[in-house]
Amino acid sequence: MPFFKDIIHQEISQKLEPKLEHLLRLEAFGWEFGPENGMIYNSALLRYNPNLRERPQTVWSSHLETDIQFKPQFVINHYDRANREVVVQDTDNNFYLINKEGRVLWKIKLPGPIMGDVYQIDYYKNGKLQYLFNTPGELHLIDRNGNYVENYPVKLRSKATNGVAVFDYDHNKNYRFFIACADHHVYLYDKRGKLVPGWTFGKTEHEVTQPVEHFRVGNRDYIVFFDKNRTYIEDRKGNNRVQSKAQYVHSMNNNFVLEKGNGSHAARLVGTDEHGKVYFLYFNGDYETKEIENFSPSHYFMYDDMNADGKNDFVYLDGNDLTVYDSGGKKMFSHHFKEAPGRAPQIYTFSANNKKIGVVNPKENLIYMFNKDGSLYNGFPMAGNSRFSIGFFTSGSQHFNLVVGSADGFLYNYYVQ
Repeated sequence: MPFFKDIIHQEISQKLEPKLEHLLRLEAFGWEFGPENGMIYNSALLRYNPNLRERPQTVWSSHLETDIQFKPQFVINHYDRANREVVVQDTDNNFYLINKEGRVLWKIKLPGPIMGDVYQIDYYKNGKLQYLFNTPGELHLIDRNGNYVENYPVKLRSKATNGVAVFDYDHNKNYRFFIACADHHVYLYDKRGKLVPGWTFGKTEHEVTQPVEHFRVGNRDYIVFFDKNRTYIEDRKGNNRVQSKAQYVHSMNNNFVLEKGNGSHAARLVGTDEHGKVYFLYFNGDYETKEIENFSPSHYFMYDDMNADGKNDFVYLDGNDLTVYDSGGKKMFSHHFKEAPGRAPQIYTFSANNKKIGVVNPKENLIYMFNKDGSLYNGFPMAGNSRFSIGFFTSGSQHFNLVVGSADGFLYNYYVQ
């Protein structure tokens, strides 16, 4: 069914399109024919299963050289913006661009693993997009044909401790790239890979391991990052803009979330300490805390409105347990895994009132998708051992695509309704 538009007459395709949801519930079709006594006899079987409506279906699988641990990412094809492609890296540090049919367009050997996300930028301001990311020792900018942009790769001053962050303050494509390094400096580069002389920030006390963040509150810009013991809230030049009164040991697996102001509170940053206590940092230096439960220093934390009541809820993954609490701290649900996932969960937004929590468990080679009530989404768990992306390969599609790495170097593309 995923390919029916390409192989049947356009007129028939247009008639089938509104019925696609029902046609996808056809579980099996068989046709047998053969000659006997000068005639052709036909026998057909068509099996319909109404319970297949939400079952993820494999559209294609693409075999790469080794296992995939980097989260596959959807990227824009600037030649045909109606379609998306995927970038991914395997454990041998090969970097791939794969089209919507699952075909590898090119492969590049990198000197190390990609840290953080891959960004697309318009370096030449001509509508063509390039891929920006960093490995521990270099900053890379590669065009869609798999070639390096001039001046790249850029050798870093020290080994990177976080993934690059890309900001376009004024939406004029004069990009700024932030990278923290092992020498405790937070470096700022322009798009040519040159250090920006106007950035005057000194050094952090400890290593910065989460990506630098940029928030605009009102008409002010805030550059935010933290090390083990301190929070740094700077202006664009690296001067301290807010001196937070909160002193605590940060949870190193989690970054800040910006919660915009409403009638009851001003805008604030939300994060956790090493034991999961929630800190709300205001931009005037004040703070509040909320104690949920005691968690280990390796916990993962997310803050989002899971039950669609207009208030953000607290999501924790710690060891073998995923637990969600409502805005008041009351437990909504929990799930115990046989094996500890050990990877950060992710929230997927299908609509304003429909959010789900995705968890990958590499030891089981399974991925999970939880509804807001804690039940598993139909068809899950299913095969996968990497974090996964959900989006559309083709604009206007009625079905989401879920792309995930699996055992033995396979990249899977599933249909998800």
